[in-house]
Amino acid sequence: MSLRHENEGVLPGYVVNRGMAPWPEPKPPTPAEREADTGAGVLSLPLTEPLQWPQVVKEVATGNPGPFAVDAVRRRARSDDAEAVELLAWMYAGGVGVHKDLAQAFELYLKASRLGVTTAKDNAGSVYKSMTVAERRTVFNPFN
Repeated sequence: MSLRHENEGVLPGYVVNRGMAPWPEPKPPTPAEREADTGAGVLSLPLTEPLQWPQVVKEVATGNPGPFAVDAVRRRARSDDAEAVELLAWMYAGGVGVHKDLAQAFELYLKASRLGVTTAKDNAGSVYKSMTVAERRTVFNPFN
């Protein structure tokens, strides 16, 4: 039963929206603030300069990486960088910056394990356990 129904279609006074609180008018920026402002959403690096790896890892760790960071991880993983392969597997496992794909995450964790990442085999096992039966059929499980 809703509140409107209980009160015969009339909301009590404490529920009725009495309007928005007036927002203070923004003050104009000072000349020093105008000079220091780089603009919202403007990249500080030119597009021709690639992101540095620590910046990429930090951006992925926020949980909402941009397309440049995702592309940097993929490029580095293609060149068999163990850290990048493991990071890309983590991204696929959690759907961070990419569509969640447990089968892809499983394959990447196995690749990271072959490249020498010590925790990757355990992570692959965890991902395999969380996969559906249909997803498990799409991958080769070396643990069996």
